[in-house]
Amino acid sequence: MRAGDEFAASAAKTLRAGVAVLDPEGRIRWVNDAWAGATATVPMFAGASVGIKLADVARSRRDPIADIVANAIDSVLQRSLPYFELELPVAGATGGARLSIAGEERGGAVVMCAESGAALAASVVRRVDVQQLAERLTPREREVLARLADGLDNRTIAKELGVEYSTVRGYVRSLIDKLGARSRVDVVSIAYRTGLVRWTEVA
Repeated sequence: MRAGDEFAASAAKTLRAGVAVLDPEGRIRWVNDAWAGATATVPMFAGASVGIKLADVARSRRDPIADIVANAIDSVLQRSLPYFELELPVAGATGGARLSIAGEERGGAVVMCAESGAALAASVVRRVDVQQLAERLTPREREVLARLADGLDNRTIAKELGVEYSTVRGYVRSLIDKLGARSRVDVVSIAYRTGLVRWTEVA
């Protein structure tokens, strides 16, 4: 399983969200079991399966919102937009669906669809002093964060760092607390959107 797939697998375990991983050309290369349910509530993605370009599926709906989403997917893939999030109305439901698109460091993107109440990521892009944020983290937490952002799971991180699995879980919990996140997926999202991942790599 590639790095993006590992990240998506972690997302699937953490959240009740439909997850699709896109390759650099925008084709779906992996989906979790919840993706089919998510596409049922977000009609613009109906029929979107592995091997299909997700933006093309959205554009085929000939709907203004679907066009916005398709353009956002293209922008994230082209790295002109680091992150996109949109609240979508769901027909016949009191709530809605939250769509989140995040770029991957090595190209491609991760797309997540969940109920509005689900914690995909912080809904507001935080304006922060990245250095100050990074200084709140210990050197080991920065190492764990960099590997989380690379899509590695806890066991792989533990093996790479030569520590126990439970130790890595503790670091992840600490990152969640220090970054004000709700999940490991939220940690990665915040790290990418604030630039903390790039700062950590440089450090």
